[in-house]
Amino acid sequence: MAAICGLLSASSMIFLALNGLIFGINTGMICMFTLNEIIEIAIKLYCLFVGAFYIRQFSREIVKPLAGTRI
Repeated sequence: MAAICGLLSASSMIFLALNGLIFGINTGMICMFTLNEIIEIAIKLYCLFVGAFYIRQFSREIVKPLAGTRI
């Protein structure tokens, strides 16, 4: 159950980061290189990479118990 919740939270991180990046591109605010915007871009990139890492880790937890079973 914990692995499924981890996958849901990781996919939510990726969704929110992509949503924020697309919003910044559409409004043109991503091209303003103020300190706040640079920090915001760094947070979005962090969410993308950490979300992808968590998806990889939690999907291993789901697949691991299934590796020894036969159909």
